[in-house]
Amino acid sequence: MSKGKLGLSFLTAFALMLVFSMVAMAATAGVVNLKATVDNAGVLKATWSADTATGVTGYTVTVKKASDSTVVDTQTIATTSYTFNVDSNTIYNVEIKTNGGVNDTMTSTLSGVKYRYNNLTTSTDKDNALDNANHTGKNVTTNDGSKVGDVIKSKGMVKNDGTTGNHRTHGEYQNNTNSCASCHQTHTGASKSLLFKDGVYNTCTACHDGTLGFYNVFEPSNAGTFGGTHQGNMSVHLADGSVQIKAAPGGNGAANTGSWVNEFNCASCHSPHGSYSDRLLHYNPNGMGLAKKADGGIGIKGGTVYSFGSLPTTASVTDSNFIAVKGKASDFGLVAADIDGAVPADTTVITVFEKSGTSWVKSSNPWLYGYVYGSPKNYYTRFYKDFGTDVDGQMKAVDDGKGGKDYVYIADFHDNELGNSEINFGKGFIYSKTTYLDDVKTADVGRAYTVDLDLQEIARFGSVATGVPIFKSNVNSLFDGTKAGAGVQMSNYCAACHTDYLAKSGSATGTFSQAYRHTTNSDSYTCVRCHYAHGTDVTVMMDSHGEKIADLTKVGGAFEGNTAKATDYLLDKNPSSALKRYTNMSVCWGCHTDSKAEQLKNTSSYKDDNDPHGLEAQPVVETPVNTTNGEMNQ
Repeated sequence: MSKGKLGLSFLTAFALMLVFSMVAMAATAGVVNLKATVDNAGVLKATWSADTATGVTGYTVTVKKASDSTVVDTQTIATTSYTFNVDSNTIYNVEIKTNGGVNDTMTSTLSGVKYRYNNLTTSTDKDNALDNANHTGKNVTTNDGSKVGDVIKSKGMVKNDGTTGNHRTHGEYQNNTNSCASCHQTHTGASKSLLFKDGVYNTCTACHDGTLGFYNVFEPSNAGTFGGTHQGNMSVHLADGSVQIKAAPGGNGAANTGSWVNEFNCASCHSPHGSYSDRLLHYNPNGMGLAKKADGGIGIKGGTVYSFGSLPTTASVTDSNFIAVKGKASDFGLVAADIDGAVPADTTVITVFEKSGTSWVKSSNPWLYGYVYGSPKNYYTRFYKDFGTDVDGQMKAVDDGKGGKDYVYIADFHDNELGNSEINFGKGFIYSKTTYLDDVKTADVGRAYTVDLDLQEIARFGSVATGVPIFKSNVNSLFDGTKAGAGVQMSNYCAACHTDYLAKSGSATGTFSQAYRHTTNSDSYTCVRCHYAHGTDVTVMMDSHGEKIADLTKVGGAFEGNTAKATDYLLDKNPSSALKRYTNMSVCWGCHTDSKAEQLKNTSSYKDDNDPHGLEAQPVVETPVNTTNGEMNQ
């Protein structure tokens, strides 16, 4: 047989094999999109997508205890949904089997189903079932912390300093990192960002539903919960990509349109690759680190570069709260160690000042490195020289020092390659040991958002000493003055999307709509004093005393032992998507305990120095310790 005939026969056989393989794959589709939850009443609910193969007559549902595989229920049904009363304190595995047809007895199993405030637990329906060498995403449906070593790919790696340790999943990567494989698959990804699940939300929640002991966004915390029940007036930040950022109430959907039309998901608020803030809060939420004040942002676009010795008054600068300032390193208090060993007094520096009352102070915000794709690249942070215009009214071209011509900039990230200047993004300044920056006239500066919270470490699985560490914020620190500036930082961050809601009481405000607004721009009165970041329902809401269902039903509580009455008491009468910490309008009563109405005094409120009509001091809401097992309770 000739080579040509052999090749043709081989290709024909291979094509036939592919056809049969595709038929076989189609015939084994089975049940897909399986989801299961256990609600507040202990009702296990499972749903799935119908198997469309010919001859399927129904499904057999089997529920087993995860601990010992004891079967607690088996039913054969014709529909694609199932409910059964279970123990809310037990973890279950749910198996769905097809009956009849070419897919007879094909199964889909969801492991680790438990009472978690009605969140949709992680399943394989958002996966493409393709494995890689790092086994990215393996065992992410096991939510008891026992499989921690199977998902993080960096255990025992040699650290940059030569010691052995574990890499971080989000940011601060080592030079020999393998942490990327915790989320990404180079050749077998399920979504366009090479994520192992389909989309940002599904990838994040694969681990952050309690898997491995990571922070569980579906359980009550000081960020609220994504997993509230509709019966409990659920209100959540819809971070599953179903809405665009421009849906934010009080936002300026017309400005900075490139970001406002993006889908809203976990990465809209959190930066998976590292952050300058606690909680991995994004350094450039909604692109507002680049946008001007008029668009609700904190960036500088085409701003004048002022000399240190001739600063304008703060009142004269109305289009921005920030200005670029040029001077010597010594003017800004920089020392040789800050500037790579340069002599500070002889080093030209450009940095950013921000308004502080009637004065200018040096900003501590880092600068953003990056660029808008295009030709030429438009860098977030760059500095311009006024080159004048040519006969056609266009900016004159100048030699860029690399054999080409540039029209628009004098300095950006690449000038470090030529030794002209260098940007210290982390510390927020650019410097040159020559005169290269002396004739800079204007600047674009992308500035990072920073939020510094007061965090306390807890352990979700096992004891505090041996459990897997995760972190949770002490919400009181955001407004009780123990962390100065934290409340303002948080409100500024929220205002990256809710641009109109950053306000001070007393006058009609709002760049994009006019209204009188409650103060939100102080440490005492901040967005998160009244609202959760993730979401809310009756299980996390409080009354004006700061009491939740657990407080009301404990021994000596207002509804001792009666969860039903406590739930009715805390149900919001007009539920909305407001992410409220307090039911109804009790957040108002919690602060305004001494009403201005002459005959109306809150005689049952808590007492402090400003509330002579209260009974006792407002308690600090904190995470209690369960002394029976050493764990931190919710």
